[in-house]
Amino acid sequence: MNWVDAYGLAKEGQLERAFEKLLPAIASKPLVSARIATEEGRTRRGIELAGDFSAWEVAMQAVGLQPERFAIAQKNAIDAKLHEQKVDAEKNALLNRLWMERDTDELDNVIDKVNAFNDRHPVLAITGKTVQDSFNNRAKNQAIAENLGVQLSNPKMIAEVESKLQYKPYSVFGKNE
Repeated sequence: MNWVDAYGLAKEGQLERAFEKLLPAIASKPLVSARIATEEGRTRRGIELAGDFSAWEVAMQAVGLQPERFAIAQKNAIDAKLHEQKVDAEKNALLNRLWMERDTDELDNVIDKVNAFNDRHPVLAITGKTVQDSFNNRAKNQAIAENLGVQLSNPKMIAEVESKLQYKPYSVFGKNE
């Protein structure tokens, strides 16, 4: 898997990190240590999680032991991102349910769940405008999908994929008729 990770890092332009992935731990840990000492514990996207590493922390990283405050900062950042994704997924699921149940007896049930969501996450509350915008986008995307015969994530791709959606008879002998 390190080869796959290294390839991905190299494609992103993270050559130093890619090289670290390819080396065995005994050789890569001192390189990681040097990098965190100079880059101040930044993520691949350049966000500083911890800085001003002491000589002791750099030495500990060189033997493969991550500084505690750096490990905690990484864990906290991951936890925060996962929470954000979970809340976004819950909001999208509720908007999907509202769309699907809009003309059924279950709508009141879904509205109760939306109200509970809004109480827990007032910053991302599902408002009437949120629902209206969501429904307008869904109706527009549904019309495009029915017209094209496929639902695309990015409507900008319509012109590029339209030719692929044209009917082309196919012969069993491998040639188009």
